[in-house]
Amino acid sequence: MSIALIEKYFPEADGAVMDKISQLENLYAGWNAQINLISRNDFEHFWERHVLYSLAIIPYFSFPEGARVIDVGTGGGFPGIPLSIWFPKTEFVLNDSIAKKLKVATDVAKKLGLQNVKTHWSNSKDIKERFDYITGRAVKSIPEFYGFTNHLLNREKHASYWYWKGGDFDNELINVPLHASVYELNKKFEEPFFETKKIIHLYR
Repeated sequence: MSIALIEKYFPEADGAVMDKISQLENLYAGWNAQINLISRNDFEHFWERHVLYSLAIIPYFSFPEGARVIDVGTGGGFPGIPLSIWFPKTEFVLNDSIAKKLKVATDVAKKLGLQNVKTHWSNSKDIKERFDYITGRAVKSIPEFYGFTNHLLNREKHASYWYWKGGDFDNELINVPLHASVYELNKKFEEPFFETKKIIHLYR
């Protein structure tokens, strides 16, 4: 697979955005050879499982201009890096407690010239800032993720979560004191990988 997979679903994409998106595979391949960030088998599906999966929120939601987003447990920068490329007027903070993974995200953002990206190496519970949106990709169970990140929500605004997760998690949602909308990605994306993948919007 290649950048053609992204063009397939987002033919309207801006040329400057697609230019940066197209560079992702080579940038991550270089790092992956050094620290094995993504397993070899998984990297063979890089465009589908990492780039397209990160961008799968686009049919459902657009991050507003000027909004502040924190991607908690970003690892090497997913979904934060693809989203920051797609929404250049939104501010993204990529957070992880593992330094070597965050080093990758920092380097990729720098090489792509992403002015709207900052990285923050720490445990999320130690961050004092507030954000309009919190994102995460299967970092923990949903109640656990909410538990160590809810202090980051800007309660003066209608702040909310967008969380990428697969499988059945109905029991998890019961234990989170927020409303939830669940988007089944197989309704928008035909690749088998998306059969059980969903994006959850959690809001007050």
